[in-house]
Amino acid sequence: MLSSEALMIGELPGRIGRYEIERRLGAGGMALTYRCRLAGIGGFSKRVVVKILHPDHVGESSYVGMFLDEARLSARLHHVNVAQVYEVGDDHGVPYMVMELVDGSNLAEITRLLGRGQRPWGHIAWLFAGICRGLGHAHSLKDDAGKPLGIVHRDVSLGNIMIGRDGVPKLIDFGIAQWAQKENVTEVGMLKGKLHYMAPEQLRGQADHRADIYQLGVCLYWMTTGRPPFHDADPAKVWAARLDGDLKRPSAVTPGYPRELEEIVITALAVDPARRWQSADELAAMLEAFTYSQPSYATNDEAVARWVRGMLPGELDEEREPSRTGRSERSLGQVLHDNGARPSPITGEAPAPSVPPPTPPAAPAPPDRRLVLGLSVGVAVLLITLLGVIFGRTDEGDRAARLYLREAEVLLDEGRTEQALDMLQNAEEAGAKDPEVVVAISRLRSRLNPGQN
Repeated sequence: MLSSEALMIGELPGRIGRYEIERRLGAGGMALTYRCRLAGIGGFSKRVVVKILHPDHVGESSYVGMFLDEARLSARLHHVNVAQVYEVGDDHGVPYMVMELVDGSNLAEITRLLGRGQRPWGHIAWLFAGICRGLGHAHSLKDDAGKPLGIVHRDVSLGNIMIGRDGVPKLIDFGIAQWAQKENVTEVGMLKGKLHYMAPEQLRGQADHRADIYQLGVCLYWMTTGRPPFHDADPAKVWAARLDGDLKRPSAVTPGYPRELEEIVITALAVDPARRWQSADELAAMLEAFTYSQPSYATNDEAVARWVRGMLPGELDEEREPSRTGRSERSLGQVLHDNGARPSPITGEAPAPSVPPPTPPAAPAPPDRRLVLGLSVGVAVLLITLLGVIFGRTDEGDRAARLYLREAEVLLDEGRTEQALDMLQNAEEAGAKDPEVVVAISRLRSRLNPGQN
């Protein structure tokens, strides 16, 4: 199947299902997100976020299953500090979920705006206490029979924490969460999460809810110092430092760092899960106590809201809307379907294939360059698979390549293209033999150098 970008050349879709597209918000390897509007009678209008399965994966039942797992889990979560999911549907076979739109920004952007100077310690502790409460709600959730679901987010990061102009923080993206009723198991041996945030035990695939506590510690350290707790251009060195617990104390990075807050952060980052805060609610209580410890740290939702509004541009309004000139009235699903996407059936039986009437032979058409490239990649993957069977696969090379690829994806999402290219180069030189890794490297190279395809 051609890439989603190729499928939509020449026609910009106007909607997803019944939701009018206003602009794309983000893109990752698994999903795309759009800011959309739902219009109704009597002037009703509501803005939402619509998340769709990445069109490159709509024909793969495993990805569809993981997407629907996320939707089922998100529908169970009802907390002020977790972004709500309103609806799940499909547009011509492309599954989507409709989510709460947070009018604000994520903490990665807020951290960049803060620079490297001193922080408003009380405000940061207060908003993280809210995220802890939302995460604690997820961790304690039970099924209809009263059995714990054992939810572990596994991807708590600054980019996955939104803060609205109302001062209320919200955790988003349970796409790789682990939980008891998950129907689709992710790839065995694949690391799940972002390298900068992963707890040591995640490397061994043994993470429980305390891995999320560790990731909260990474977020706290990063936002309160302006740098990650473990940082090096070489992911292997990052892992070595993380496994050893070798990090600079926040007070050594930022003069004037509060001692009480430092102890909270260092405890969250303990290598041994048994030495961390044992629940998100316990960490929330410690952060709230910190804000009560001195008048200079005292705050509340309204004070945090004023702080956030002072850093961000004005609220959403009509003047900031992009022009819709040239947009099709057809939906995104229609455009993808009619241009070659072949989605897997989401529910029910797959339709029986229709038999087209015979047609007279046509003159041979020149080969499609993308088709030739796709066939070349397929042949390469087949050869690699055969060589792997004959000579054995280098698991270490595959693992290193996956780490480099994951870091490159994070850097690319943050707009750091040059650094992403460096990580991709490292992935290519790791000597991966797993066909899935080789294809992933090829796809990322195409994203970074689209003109070479």
